[in-house]
This record gives sequence, structure tokens and C-alpha cells, in this order.
Amino acid sequence: MSKYYQADVLITKQEDGLWRLFVPDLKGCWVDCGTLEEGFSDIQEAIALVISYYDEHGLTLPPSITQRDGQPVQASLPVLVEEYKFDARPVASVKRKSR
Repeated sequence: MSKYYQADVLITKQEDGLWRLFVPDLKGCWVDCGTLEEGFSDIQEAIALVISYYDEHGLTLPPSITQRDGQPVQASLPVLVEEYKFDARPVASVKRKSR
């Protein structure tokens, strides 16, 4: 069975325009990315790397990093609409090609 963990991630926008995602209780666990989409993927990888390091070295994870029996039950995600490009046409006007 897979191990699922839940971690609090803080997100800030830096002066250079990059997003910084970091886990305050895991020293050195942060990423800088151009989009939130990249950031979410990269921070998950960084968290997995740090948890793996803790596990390999017999270290105890901070209490804010919790292991779940199943898939994570809750996540709050910010959504910045400007990062996504949408077709301006209403959905109702899209016609399917006949076969």
C-alpha cells in the first residue's frame, strides 16, 4: 500500500514574478516556479525527497507532516485564473465534426 502524507505548503509571489512554494516545518523544502501548476508538481517532488531522506536516516518528521492511511482527504489550492488560457467562445457554440 502506498504511503500518503499531508503537509502544509505556503505560497508567495516574489518580486521577480516567480511563485515560491515552501513547507515551513521541513528545512530546505521549497521551490520557485513561473506558474502555480509547475509549483504544485515541483513541491510534491521536493516533499517526497525530504520525507525519503528522513526515512532513510531514521529521523522523525515534524508533527505537521502527517501520514494518512489512504489518499489525502483535504487540500486547499489557490487558483490564479490568469495562468490559464481559455477559448473565449461559449461552450454552446462549439460544433462537433460529423463522422
